[in-house]
Amino acid sequence: MAVVSTPIGKLLITDVLASYDGPRLFVCVSQSSQTYLALWVGDDEDSERWLYVPISQTRLDAVRAGRIALRQVFVEPEDGWLWEFSFAFGGDVSHNSMISGHDLSEDDLPSEDAYLNLTRESMSEYEATLCKESLDRKREIIDWRLHTGYQSEIDMGSLGLLLTRGQSLLSSLYSLGESVRESHMAVLATPAGSFRVQLASIHPPDLFSNEPSVTQAIVQFMRLIDAGDDHGKLSQVLSDIDARSAAHYVAFLKVLRAGGTSMDVNWASPGKTIRKTQISVQRVNSTIVALTGRTRTQKEQINVVGQLVAIDIENPRRRKFTLIGEDGVKYNGRMSAELSVTFEKEGPYVKATIERWWDVNPTTGQEKVHYELVSVVEV
Repeated sequence: MAVVSTPIGKLLITDVLASYDGPRLFVCVSQSSQTYLALWVGDDEDSERWLYVPISQTRLDAVRAGRIALRQVFVEPEDGWLWEFSFAFGGDVSHNSMISGHDLSEDDLPSEDAYLNLTRESMSEYEATLCKESLDRKREIIDWRLHTGYQSEIDMGSLGLLLTRGQSLLSSLYSLGESVRESHMAVLATPAGSFRVQLASIHPPDLFSNEPSVTQAIVQFMRLIDAGDDHGKLSQVLSDIDARSAAHYVAFLKVLRAGGTSMDVNWASPGKTIRKTQISVQRVNSTIVALTGRTRTQKEQINVVGQLVAIDIENPRRRKFTLIGEDGVKYNGRMSAELSVTFEKEGPYVKATIERWWDVNPTTGQEKVHYELVSVVEV
């Protein structure tokens, strides 16, 4: 394969997507395994201009299949920027700059209806290997490709937090199972190249059972990542999970944000085709914004019968309550501003409706559950 020399290093051309008197649109990879999509813009008497945009494998596959317009790749780069190079015909670089997609002129861009349709007859070697691994082990395999700016390495603390918060998220999505251990994933490998982590389910999926399984938890995880900051898609997914899981997802995203990390996810399930999704650093930030308000308003109502052992209605700022349910669970929280109650005796036995919601500390993983008493009647 050909090698092109640029100000960002020597790049290996791995695939030519369009050519006319030479390559005009091609895929290339740096020595640190960063993939670029290169587009010829034009030439003059002395030089020719090129655009090089960093691109994830997931997005590149979407471009090949015609799911994303070529124009969008350059106007909306995943990392927010791209390279512009001018190569003199003698071989030297006469100009180079890092630019925003919005800096491009209309003449530099493909037309709005320019799409590729290069779907491959067979999956890539990487995808085939992942599917075979899943089938041989009879386990779910998830491959995280993490992009931090340091293509083949990642801060150990960030990786540890990401794995821990990811496991907490899957466990919360699985929460209906008899044993949360059924949702546990094991680190299988950290393959070479741009930093990747392969995870495998500890237990094989039961394809014939309707009981909760780690497979169902992974489905919801992929749906969350797929939804990104799209309010409509987020609403659909959030309607299928509980408030606790939503809080754990926010904590997971905050770890990605803290590390400036974007992520490509590939999931292989035994005997099934591979499924992919991704989330960029920019979408991590906007998704957290979209979710933060929702997780605080996504409250669950529970009905509790028990003893109201303490109530403070004198202090309008506090309006606190403590209720011990029949099962011994203690509920401490605030009273709804609209709730007005009086009881003839202390410590009455009551039937209460309580709203609850969660916050999760992204660093420690500690859950904080909040309760609000919205109605109560003596029984």
